[in-house]
Amino acid sequence: MSGAGLAVASALLVLATAGALRVAVRSSVRSRAAVRLDGSSGAPSGGPAWLLAPPPWVRVRLDRADVGPAAAVLWTAAVAALAGGVPLAALVGGPGLAVVLGLALAGGPLLALSLTADRRDRRLEGGLPEVLEGVASALRSGASLRLALGEAAPATAGALGADLRAVVLAADGGVPLGVALDGWVDRRPLPGVRLAAATLGLGAETGGAQARGQLR
Repeated sequence: MSGAGLAVASALLVLATAGALRVAVRSSVRSRAAVRLDGSSGAPSGGPAWLLAPPPWVRVRLDRADVGPAAAVLWTAAVAALAGGVPLAALVGGPGLAVVLGLALAGGPLLALSLTADRRDRRLEGGLPEVLEGVASALRSGASLRLALGEAAPATAGALGADLRAVVLAADGGVPLGVALDGWVDRRPLPGVRLAAATLGLGAETGGAQARGQLR
């Protein structure tokens, strides 16, 4: 098969994977919605100096909830509400009201974080089909996989964009692209990421001499 034919085959492979991921994500969203209807699921840096940095255990949960730059704002608001609301409730309604308000102010955010614990991962996997479609388009136009990922990374927001930029940065630093993709899977062991990385790696191997050179 000619180099052009291999590139087209690689692009079709990436497109097929994008379609499969899109179907899987939609199915996952419908499943979660059904669980909620059943009732089984229930319920910063660079900011102003007055913002409080969340402690590590809170930061991890805020990252999983994909709140982004608002993490410090949310944590500062929660601490301020707890520090100001509980004493005020004690003055107005006595110790009983203070305890109830304290439990509500502490428990509400924890419940919200529990309910959104997979939000970042859902958004990341939900963005994979669009990224793969963009990569496939670039491959069809003759770009190497490395260049295709380099174009997709800055145009992708959130955790997925950060992951793609890390892969590209590693490849630019001399790490073979296949190894960089394997590292992405190690850092983000999600089914969609594993499938996308495997497809991209296979596309690099079958996408012509330029793409194969990226893996050496």
